[in-house]
Amino acid sequence: MVFRNDYGTWGVPRFEGTNLGLAFSDDGQVKLYYGAADTVICLATARLDDLLALCEPS
Repeated sequence: MVFRNDYGTWGVPRFEGTNLGLAFSDDGQVKLYYGAADTVICLATARLDDLLALCEPS
């Protein structure tokens, strides 16, 4: 693996994450897999309808 920046060898800068993938369920659930501190993989879940509502102007 070749890193373009130094932080690739010691971790991602604060407030940034590494998106590893998305999975969509038939029940409207979205699963977002992301890296944390270059040592673990985390999972965030949300409903697709809720995410889309956040994108709409209020």
